[in-house]
Amino acid sequence: MSETEIRVIIEEVLAGKPSSYGKLIRMYQQPVYRLAFKMTGSREDAKDLTQIIFMKAYINLKTFATTRKFFSWIYRIALNETLNHLKSARQFVDLDDEEIIDHGSPEEVYATKERKVMVQRALLTLDPKHRSLVIMKYYDGLSYEEISEVTGLPMKKVKSRLFEARQNLKEYLTF
Repeated sequence: MSETEIRVIIEEVLAGKPSSYGKLIRMYQQPVYRLAFKMTGSREDAKDLTQIIFMKAYINLKTFATTRKFFSWIYRIALNETLNHLKSARQFVDLDDEEIIDHGSPEEVYATKERKVMVQRALLTLDPKHRSLVIMKYYDGLSYEEISEVTGLPMKKVKSRLFEARQNLKEYLTF
């Protein structure tokens, strides 16, 4: 869906047709949930956060600047809400393996599951400012420019933090 089509949907919602908001939810629910899940390590927290994020975005839709990309705007809300949740919770919970696919031999499935759990644990050891960048880059496939737009960080800082994060992950995973 193009940014123009997204703006039309936003205009519909703001003009009193809230049912159009469902289109935006369907379009952005996966990346928002994935960010919350990878940041918290908990499926339940991610579900709750996803609902809160879309509710806050709906309430604040009138503040959306049409000069920006909607994805960057809602992703920024998701990032802020998730970081606030982590600050208030001060814990990392449930290493959830919801993304594991049961294909192959039992040994392959087990090895895949173990790798995913190790990567998730390593991810949870990162400082949230590094973790969020890794998730945006490697799980959501955002470019450096898009990450810079979402976070408000200069592109040089994004690259620098991603380098630090990769080094920390490498250190953790090669113990």
